[in-house]
Amino acid sequence: MKHSIIILLSAVVLAIGINSCQDNEENLNDASAPVVVNRFYPTSGGVGTEILITGKNFSTNPKEIKVTVGGRELKVLKSDMNNIMAIVPAMLGNGLINVQIGSHEPVSTIEEFQYVFTANVSTLAGSGEAGYADGIGTDAVFHFNDSPDNWRRGSICVDSKGNIYVGDVMNFCLRKITPDGTVTTFAGQAETEGTSDGSGSNARFRGFYGMETDSEDNIYLTDVFQWTIRKVTPEGNVTTLGSTDNEPWSISVDKRNGDIYYTKKDGGIWKWVPDGVDMQVTASGSAGIAIDDYGNIYACDVPTNTIKRYAADTWEENLVIGNGQLGSQDGNFLDASFYWPSGLKISSTGDLYVACEGHNIRRVDMQNNFVYTISGTGTAGFVNGQGTGASFNQPQDLAVDKNGNIYVFDKNNNAVRKIIYQ
Repeated sequence: MKHSIIILLSAVVLAIGINSCQDNEENLNDASAPVVVNRFYPTSGGVGTEILITGKNFSTNPKEIKVTVGGRELKVLKSDMNNIMAIVPAMLGNGLINVQIGSHEPVSTIEEFQYVFTANVSTLAGSGEAGYADGIGTDAVFHFNDSPDNWRRGSICVDSKGNIYVGDVMNFCLRKITPDGTVTTFAGQAETEGTSDGSGSNARFRGFYGMETDSEDNIYLTDVFQWTIRKVTPEGNVTTLGSTDNEPWSISVDKRNGDIYYTKKDGGIWKWVPDGVDMQVTASGSAGIAIDDYGNIYACDVPTNTIKRYAADTWEENLVIGNGQLGSQDGNFLDASFYWPSGLKISSTGDLYVACEGHNIRRVDMQNNFVYTISGTGTAGFVNGQGTGASFNQPQDLAVDKNGNIYVFDKNNNAVRKIIYQ
């Protein structure tokens, strides 16, 4: 209650100061005097939170003021000589608040601001029932779950325009979902299995264990039941690049140069060499794979329930995330645990996102070396909602668009779920 009164009174003072002093040059920052930062309120919050920073020798001109947390800049809304009001951007993270006035050196707060992440889970497409139908949102129908055997795997990826592509496992076709949830059949023909190349419905598929886009929005996928690497252009033209005896599962593309890497069924990461002998990168790694902007490879190592990083070019294993135990414990890299990590993607900020078959979605914060549970109860279900109040049923893969939205291949729910995480 006390803090609420302080915030209210400070906000009133700030508003009065703005109205009375914005044209008074005597109230601009004094370059010969030090800048003092005292407190800020509130001390925690999510995207859109307005933070009031109190101190001395600020400025009535917001353009003179720069406020940052961990290098991320906050927009300054209002200011006077003793108060600054700034707004929190999405995905800010925790850290000290740094205030720089004009040519002064930045001054930091003593206390860290604690950023509160939110994860809103909804169903982008899919009715929850197994079948086949194009349509909008929950009017569309997929067939991901091959019950009773339930061993086939699907995959998902997203292009630069925000379109989502899904390997519809039991319908043997590639489905496209536009950002508004409209589902169409992009390539292949429903319930018709085959190996033919061609355009759109003339193409045939058998499996979709791995799928990813390159820098030009071409889709590369592993068709596992014929052990081939296939390419689908943005126009829907399907070609087979070649086959390999390594039985490729998950796949990723180095967007710097177009090099293709895949994980092998029985373990190992390999580089695709067209018309040649594929090069083995490592013997570890058996599920999801992703490549960062520097060419480092990350892979889910299911036997050890860890995420591993292999340095670009040398392929030296130089990071292990997870304690090797089967579980869903959040924590720093050495203490966290994963439950069958399966799908793996890297966001534009460099963080890793993991779909775990233990019914949850995890985030690996590469800046702070910490693993968080974004959403999922850890128990199978089909519930939309906030964070760990939502539930999934064997999420096997995921994709992250340029805005940070997450799309989940929710296998046993025959649905694509969307997570707005900020």
